[in-house]
Amino acid sequence: MNVNAYAAPTVRVIEQNIPSGGHIKSFVYTPYEKACYEEAFQADAEGESQAVKAARISSVPKGGIVTINFETKKTGIVETESWIYVVTDDSGKELYRRQGLPSIASPGGKDGLYNFDALLIPVKLPDSFRINIISRSHNAQNVYQVSSGHSAVAIL
Repeated sequence: MNVNAYAAPTVRVIEQNIPSGGHIKSFVYTPYEKACYEEAFQADAEGESQAVKAARISSVPKGGIVTINFETKKTGIVETESWIYVVTDDSGKELYRRQGLPSIASPGGKDGLYNFDALLIPVKLPDSFRINIISRSHNAQNVYQVSSGHSAVAIL
């Protein structure tokens, strides 16, 4: 696997109506191929056996990993169980959905409190897809489109 073959991805905001104070600071998309490469590299760096290396690679979710970072000054907003994540194709067909897991925000970050959540997406994703991040506490959502199927980092 050649990670250097990845072109610069496109991340575009489709909809952003979560009010100020519900800060989604960034999300990082790591596609399946890159996550496999990283697991293999780490296994080699740690001197693990080929069996352990194979097990690490086989544990990588087929759709890759999305990590979402939140920052705010308001406590309840970065509690990840109040969020819902929906990944769709460009036509709106739902590919994956998950409610945020219970996690308490930590002090730090520019705005006072931070938290993160990671989505291990079990289904292969198309080269272009959308990530819908829904705030149940605000009854609002932000929608981001990732195009090209390559690693994407969005600082928001």
